[in-house]
Amino acid sequence: MKKAVLALSFAVFLSSCGSVTYVKNILKSKYTVQETIDKKEEMDKKDNPAFMFKGMQELKKSRVHIDGILVKDIIPSTNVDYRFCVLVTVPTTKGDIDCYIYSGTDDIFPEEDIKTISKLKRGKTKIDIKGDFSRFFTLLDETYTKIEIVNASIDIIDE
Repeated sequence: MKKAVLALSFAVFLSSCGSVTYVKNILKSKYTVQETIDKKEEMDKKDNPAFMFKGMQELKKSRVHIDGILVKDIIPSTNVDYRFCVLVTVPTTKGDIDCYIYSGTDDIFPEEDIKTISKLKRGKTKIDIKGDFSRFFTLLDETYTKIEIVNASIDIIDE
């Protein structure tokens, strides 16, 4: 009987939090961009593909936090699950890291996210970002690497 009451109480708690996704986000590891790059450096030094796979899986289960960063650009999304992408450049010990921030899928509060993104101004708006690490990728330019962050929440801190 006590187990049933406990299970029911836990179910009520989860539903009061809004969603299971919200609870999962609270429990995820948190990394800064510098810590994410340090993890990449550690993985790149190893010859073991299983070590690299394990490191990427750990990063994919984490949230990346970027505080007080200037918006570099707002572009149409190349990720089919999102409409827009916010670009920021974060300085690290390895050089500048471009972060591609995706917020607002069609299923999860699209109007609220699009309203926030529509207020952003290139080179003028400072924002705080919290989102799920997705992947590293590179292009032929001067940045060390690029990071894709999905399911992001963007908070405007200074216009």
